[in-house]
Parts: sequence; C-alpha cells; structure tokens
Amino acid sequence: MCLRMSDLQIDGDKYQPCYINHPFRSEDTDDILLDAVNQLEFTHKDLVRWVTSTKSKKFMDHLEGEGADVDITDFYSEFEFV
Repeated sequence: MCLRMSDLQIDGDKYQPCYINHPFRSEDTDDILLDAVNQLEFTHKDLVRWVTSTKSKKFMDHLEGEGADVDITDFYSEFEFV
C-alpha cells in the first residue's frame, strides 16, 4: 500500500494537539513522513493513529525546539518501536 498526501487530509479540529494541527507541520514534513511510513509499510490506520496522537505532537515539539531541518531518519527513530 502506498500512502499519499490525501491520506493526511484529516480534520485536525476534532483531535487534541497532534501532528495534524501542529504549527511546525508543513508540506516538507508531510513528504518526509510519507516517505518514512511507506518504507516502513504502515497501513492507513497506522498512519492516522500516529498523526492524531499526542505522541506525534511531542515529536514535532522536539523537532521544532531543535530548530533543525526534518530528516527521514528523525521519523525512523520515532517509529523504531512501532
């Protein structure tokens, strides 16, 4: 299964703070996230579960706090134990 940008079109207003409604989210982070989850063979359900979780907000807060460019290895590290 190949997850696409359309899989990230989720109404963020329905969820607690998470990736979907995080201010650091961008097209670039979406692209990198999708590359990572496709390589790790996530299902649509797995993707939605993570992007709407408070864990995803903490992950994005950490990236934003470091001020670094987001890299695919950041997502690999996040999903290491998924």
